Amino acid sequence: AAVSASGTAMVLFYLVAYVFANMGAFLVVEVVARSEGTEHLNGFRGLAQRSPLLAVAMLLFLLSLGGIPFVAGFWAKLYVLWAAAEAGLYWLVLLGAILTVVALFYYLVIARRMYIDPPTRPEPIPLAPTMALCVIVCVIGVVALGLAPSPLVLAALRAASRLF
Repeated sequence: AAVSASGTAMVLFYLVAYVFANMGAFLVVEVVARSEGTEHLNGFRGLAQRSPLLAVAMLLFLLSLGGIPFVAGFWAKLYVLWAAAEAGLYWLVLLGAILTVVALFYYLVIARRMYIDPPTRPEPIPLAPTMALCVIVCVIGVVALGLAPSPLVLAALRAASRLF
């Protein structure tokens, strides 16, 4: 699907969008793991009560990774799957859709732990200023690319057109 300027541009957009979502999610996992002493999913229980902003950030990252509108991951998945369809790779589009559904199920489990399950401890989760800044940058990237993907798409198209 990426053997054209538009396909390459869409892959570039996908990579940038997913850097923000994945990095942000892993930053939140690191903060929770340090606080709880475990990387198990139970560490996320009641995160919305203990650290509401961290829970919102993680939810945005999960929505983006799942390709839900209108965060960066939605456009990233749409553009990449569109490029695959234009290249006639319908099996790849189907596989991408199936894997997205599987991933969404897992992400919903995490969201349920954060927002529905009771917290294991009542105290807030400490967040170092540098870690908070990194999470905020990732949230801004995920939201900004979700609301206004065009500037990055156009830049990726210009860059990719030089390759072909």
